[in-house]
Amino acid sequence: MSLDVHEGEIVGLAGIMGAGRTELLSALYGTGLSGRWQGEVAIDGRLVKLDSIKAARAAGIAFVTDDRRGSGLMLRMAVGLNLVMSVIRRISPFGLMSAGRQAEAVKQSFGQFDIRPKNPDIAVGALSGGNQQKVVLAKEILGNPRLLLLDEPTRGVDVGAKGEIYARLRQLAAQGLGILVASSEMPELIGLCDRIVVLRQGRNVAEFIGGVDEHTVLAAANGREA
Repeated sequence: MSLDVHEGEIVGLAGIMGAGRTELLSALYGTGLSGRWQGEVAIDGRLVKLDSIKAARAAGIAFVTDDRRGSGLMLRMAVGLNLVMSVIRRISPFGLMSAGRQAEAVKQSFGQFDIRPKNPDIAVGALSGGNQQKVVLAKEILGNPRLLLLDEPTRGVDVGAKGEIYARLRQLAAQGLGILVASSEMPELIGLCDRIVVLRQGRNVAEFIGGVDEHTVLAAANGREA
C-alpha cells in the first residue's frame, strides 16, 4: 500500500467490508493488530515510527474512532472534561488543572463545532448522536494535529449534524489540516473528498479525483471494470 495526504487535502478510503480501511487507520495511529509491520511513514518529509498512540500523537496524528460511545468518549463524564482530555498536559501545568485554560479550550470547541446544548457540565452521554460526534471531533482538533484520521465520521448522525460536520472538516482542510477518512457511505466520500483511494484486500487498487461517480468507485472496489 502506498498513498499520500497533502496539507489542506481530504483523502477518502473506499472499499468493501474487509478491504483494510480501519486496519490502515489503526496502524497509522499505533493501535494496529500485533504482528510484524513493514513500511515507512513520513510526516512533513520526516520518517516517523508509529508503534504507539503516544508516538502517533507526537508526530501530529489524531484519530476519531468509528465507535464514539465505546472508545471515543467517557459517557458519564461532563462534556467539558471530555473535550480537554486530549490536551490535558497543556492545560495542567505542574499536574494541576488550570480552570482558566480549561474554560478557554472548552469555549473554543463549543464555538467551532456548535455543540448543543451549550453546557459543558452535563454528561456527554446525554447529548444527541450528532453532538456527541462533534465533541469527539472537537477533542481531537484541540490537539492541533497535522493529520486527522477519521473512521466512519458520521455514523449514527442525523442529516443536519452531518452537514455541519462536513462544513467544519472543509474549513479545517482550508486551514491546512490533512484529513484521511474511511467511510462505507459512498456519497459521503464523493461529496467530501478531494481524492478517493480504493482499497481491496489490504491494497490500494485505484485512485480517483473528486467528482468521480459512485459506479466507477464501486466497480474498482469489487474488482470489476467500470
